[in-house]
Amino acid sequence: MNGSNDTYPSTKEVRRRLLLDSATLPAWRTRFRRRLLAAGLAVLLLLAAGLNLSDSSVAGVGVLVALLCTAPLYFFLRHLLRGVVDVPTDELDERQLQNRGTYYLWAYRFLGLLIVPGMLLTLAVVRGASDDEAVSPGTLGGLIPAIFIIVSILPTMVAAWMEPDEVE
Repeated sequence: MNGSNDTYPSTKEVRRRLLLDSATLPAWRTRFRRRLLAAGLAVLLLLAAGLNLSDSSVAGVGVLVALLCTAPLYFFLRHLLRGVVDVPTDELDERQLQNRGTYYLWAYRFLGLLIVPGMLLTLAVVRGASDDEAVSPGTLGGLIPAIFIIVSILPTMVAAWMEPDEVE
């Protein structure tokens, strides 16, 4: 041994290879399939929001089921994107950093477009309820977790939508 570490990869390089250079599930890494998963996430989130606003007695269970179904889709989508949205900055190359910045930019622009109608809808629901039909605290209380989930998932959904097919 000459004390050189040239023949052994560093821990950082090994982590990078395992995560960013992963070649698992190549058939699922197409833009079309990623977009299907992102659309599925959007549908589940809209379903949860719609159920949260309904007066049905099973709405709470429906919201919980819809949100629990988002978790596997979200983590599968993150795996397909190789975590480019949320890996540490020092593990990304310049192109990946630029792409991630673009994904976050579009995600939060889209979020801004969602907030205004969401606030107007919430105001309409609260004002539309008469004194006899007060809006339940659970309906409005569901907004906080929903906002947290949307803010967490949106950059990954945008990346799934925008990331081009991989060149083989």
